[in-house]
Amino acid sequence: MTKKRSSLTASDAKTKPVDGLAERRSAGRPGNGDAHALSRELIVEAALDLARHTPLHEISVVRVASELTVTPGLIRYYTGGRDGLTSGVMNAFSRELVSRWPKLSGQWRADLEAVCRTVYAAYVEYAGIAAYNVTHNKFRMVQIVREG
Repeated sequence: MTKKRSSLTASDAKTKPVDGLAERRSAGRPGNGDAHALSRELIVEAALDLARHTPLHEISVVRVASELTVTPGLIRYYTGGRDGLTSGVMNAFSRELVSRWPKLSGQWRADLEAVCRTVYAAYVEYAGIAAYNVTHNKFRMVQIVREG
């Protein structure tokens, strides 16, 4: 009885996916064109997504690192630590809230009701941020702002 040899060679292992496994990337730091490159924006987006159902004060650097399958050191490098991560999430939430802001009609009562509905809907969608704002006084009005 002869053994059937696999058609997969050692050089193919680096370039061909096997049984649905992701392709391996080359050694070294990812280049600028790498679609999976980590960035501050990607980290904040992942943490903001977690804040849909997890209180923001429970979202740690380690938790975000776990979600992105990277080391906590990389999250700290890009965000500056937990305060930077929290501030980034609050800034992203505020930007999203402002982008949803209703157009003013000039009718103060209707405008106020529309704004309140918009803010309420945003807090319902991001319950973790609502919980954080109720229990913490930090990062409500003044955020940590980075140059650029």
